[in-house]
Amino acid sequence: MAMHGVVSSFSQNGDYLAYSGGDGVVKIWETATGNPIADFTPNKQLTTTCTCLQWSRGRHLKSPSLHSPRKKKRRKSDVEAAVGDLGLIAIGTAAGSILLYSFSKGQLHTQLEKGHTDEVTDVSWHPNGTTLYSCSLDGHVIEWDVPSSQIKQKWKASSGGVHSIGLCGPNRLLTADRGIKMWDLTSRKIIQKFTGHSTEVFRLIPVLLQSSGTDDTEGETTVCSYFLSAAVNDRVINAWLCHPDSSEKNAITTFSLTEDPAELNLQVTKDQILTLSILTTKGKVLVFEHTLNGKLKKPLKPKTVVHAATAGSREEVSAPVPILAAEPRVASADSASLLVAHGSMLRPRFESVSLRPTQPETVLVVSNPEKKALKTDFSQVKTPEVAGSTVLYPGQMAPARPDTEPGTSRRKRKKSVSELTVVERLEAMGVDNPEQPSGSSKPPKADQLVVQLTQGLQSGDAKLLTNAFQERNEMTIVNTVKRLPLHVIHALVKEVIQRMYGHPQSGLVMLRWLKQIMCTHMAYLMTIPDIMETLGELNQYIQYRQHALPKRMEVQGKLNLLLSRVASQSQVDEPAASAEPLLVYQDESDEDDVLPMEVGASESEDNWEDSDAN
Repeated sequence: MAMHGVVSSFSQNGDYLAYSGGDGVVKIWETATGNPIADFTPNKQLTTTCTCLQWSRGRHLKSPSLHSPRKKKRRKSDVEAAVGDLGLIAIGTAAGSILLYSFSKGQLHTQLEKGHTDEVTDVSWHPNGTTLYSCSLDGHVIEWDVPSSQIKQKWKASSGGVHSIGLCGPNRLLTADRGIKMWDLTSRKIIQKFTGHSTEVFRLIPVLLQSSGTDDTEGETTVCSYFLSAAVNDRVINAWLCHPDSSEKNAITTFSLTEDPAELNLQVTKDQILTLSILTTKGKVLVFEHTLNGKLKKPLKPKTVVHAATAGSREEVSAPVPILAAEPRVASADSASLLVAHGSMLRPRFESVSLRPTQPETVLVVSNPEKKALKTDFSQVKTPEVAGSTVLYPGQMAPARPDTEPGTSRRKRKKSVSELTVVERLEAMGVDNPEQPSGSSKPPKADQLVVQLTQGLQSGDAKLLTNAFQERNEMTIVNTVKRLPLHVIHALVKEVIQRMYGHPQSGLVMLRWLKQIMCTHMAYLMTIPDIMETLGELNQYIQYRQHALPKRMEVQGKLNLLLSRVASQSQVDEPAASAEPLLVYQDESDEDDVLPMEVGASESEDNWEDSDAN
């Protein structure tokens, strides 16, 4: 399985380990001595990143079979013998091509191209060594003829991508995405389907058991009636019955894990006892022992857990050391061991650990390779004696000149009124400077904020960081973020996100900083492995705040409506002060009391006078 672009595989007899990192370089070590044997760099290194690799069963690499026939053996053809002598390693790439590296010659043998259009996810060798099967994310399965580098047959196995493949018989092939299918290679039709896992299946391991019958021909003394499957982020390994006459679609046995699996290796004894080693993503090895014989209701638990750690002392606390690869070596039921590679892939160390069923946990005590590499004799180094030191930072790189010469005590002459500038005269008179408001200091420079943020992040000084985050000038924030060193960007992002969980006003200020960090250093942040985990918490926090925002806006609208209604009812209309009545009438009053009317006579009075005159 390619974990973060890293794949590894042991040879058939366990004498060599092939490893490839994200740089596309394939390295091979000898497990007995720990020395590097070969180093293969493809021509197109960046476009041919290794996604999977598997050793072929070469003549000098082939381990002695546990089920070898007792009588005659069929003689290999000249083509099979020639290919077997090459010791080929099939290397699948992200570009869709397959590289066949010859371990015997120490160089690239051939390249299988024009087959897949997407990343090659898994490869599987036929026992004859001249046929190779491959699957890809394009959903196709290809059968390759290795001597001619040509495609024998190609078919669509899944509408999506095929993530793993395994040969479980002379004419039977297993393919898996999430579900698992068993194909007939002659007709290229599906024989049986299995339920599979809830995630992508990254590993299929056929279980070769000794058949009940005996035969003089090679390859007919073993039969594959079971196979194991492992999926991404699934802490269960399933065992399936793949007999052609069986219609069982569900798993018959499950192996329970405490951590996510990364790689699986299997060994079977003559007594048909399985020894399964599972390397987890956290660098531990879980070892199971079981005999497949029917269904089990309860999941199996590991017999032994193997992990490595450094030896602790009074000066140093014991620290865990990750296990990089592991493979079981079983000679008999009573003699079992585990070949372990630990430390760093730059210089791995190989050790053999005895497996004891009565011991549930095995701790492999190893030395700290980093401490041993850094061990140096510094007895010849002398520390200079410094009476005093001056810390210079951007903006203060040039030392200020002294006001007086050394050795003199001359007083500084005060400036006369005629020598003062207009600004200095206004400051002396107590008048505010129009260019700079009184009571406010000069805004900090970007280089000063860079020093404050760097020192605060390295020392964990919350007060120093708080003072630096008080800056709200947009241009100052932009210039500060541009000048920050790259090694503090990730720590700055974590600090900004942590402060956003506080007061809402503080979150508003932190958003300005986070915006500039994402715009300026997005290319660098994409190279950090755990940046998705850091930003994932912020994304969940923002989604939670946005989820409650519509309800809050609805409540705020209703409150504003109620408050405006209450405010309108509490207001009393007051009459205008300048308003005067047009007419005042008082009943039962004397003629003298009648107020004079300022308005003119009505039309009715004029009509009365005209009628009297007539």
